[in-house]
Amino acid sequence: PAPRSRLVFLWCRFFAQACHPVNAKAQSNSFKMSMSGIQVDNEVVQCYQELKSGKGMTWFSMRISDDKSSIIVDNKGERSGSSETDHAALGAVLPENGCRYAVLDVQAHSKTAGRDVQKIFFVVWAPDTAPIKEKMMTASTKDAVKKALEGVNFEKQCTDRDEYSFESFVEICDTTAR
Repeated sequence: PAPRSRLVFLWCRFFAQACHPVNAKAQSNSFKMSMSGIQVDNEVVQCYQELKSGKGMTWFSMRISDDKSSIIVDNKGERSGSSETDHAALGAVLPENGCRYAVLDVQAHSKTAGRDVQKIFFVVWAPDTAPIKEKMMTASTKDAVKKALEGVNFEKQCTDRDEYSFESFVEICDTTAR
């Protein structure tokens, strides 16, 4: 076995590299770093703030950049007048064979509370048909993305179109309405 001092040295080196990224330029253009080393781009946080403000945007999708260094905004959707239409528009941009993150503002009538409720969902789209490596990267980066989006009400993981149904979002809104 390696001497204790060698193990301590290796651990300290690993810890320093994990906590202090070398690329300062990449650090300045992004918000948080995931365990995979992939960072959340500032545009993601800006889109989320715009969505939360209720001005125009009701959803946006995100993906891992081609160079695998950051989470970037993929598509944006403006308010259409109905949450069901907005939900369908987001669903139309989710690829059958690729992973995405999305944020969706859902307004639905709660039968339990007897009133309309509004909830913001963080959606993790990882279909069964996506490459396993992409699904693993999506899973390992998810927490960093979610932390960058402060105030998300719910996280919903979807692996197929049935799990992404509008009714499943309405059901969550209904059961959690107060």
